[in-house]
Amino acid sequence: MQIWKLSSEKRSTFYLTILGVWGMVAVYAVLHDQYIVRICPEHFTLYHEPMWGLSDPAQLAAAWAFNASFSPGLALGLACAFVARNGTWPKISPVTVYKGVLVVIVVAEMCSMLSGWWVYQSQEPLLPRWVYPSDDPNLLITATIQWVCYLTSGLGSGCLLLWILKVRRKNFKIS
Repeated sequence: MQIWKLSSEKRSTFYLTILGVWGMVAVYAVLHDQYIVRICPEHFTLYHEPMWGLSDPAQLAAAWAFNASFSPGLALGLACAFVARNGTWPKISPVTVYKGVLVVIVVAEMCSMLSGWWVYQSQEPLLPRWVYPSDDPNLLITATIQWVCYLTSGLGSGCLLLWILKVRRKNFKIS
């Protein structure tokens, strides 16, 4: 039994899955950081290095988000492509993968926003103090939002990959 059988896979489908997932992550990251920068511009102007000669906080946030989307977006896209398309089990379409990624994005953003709202309401950090670069109340909110986003996105991505495997296995048993 071949585990990594891509010879019968069309490259365009494989690349479409990878780049589509990365594109979703990139758009999400830019939109996510656009509200972060409005809560606390210093999140990007003081606690991130300057990039591409940008000084406007919103542009800087967009640049950082776009740049930061490459590694996680391409890694998730590649993982989804392998898990959804490799081997002899029935394949999962790129559109189904995109729907799963959208669920991860929505859940991660809901958790992030709720955590930021909790910090705003309580005026207390949600996470251990060492994750925060300062005690500025607005920075406590945005840093919490970012950390929760990273954690829930990672956990959600792992769950998505397991779900794809489960669906493929179930469809294999049925056929």
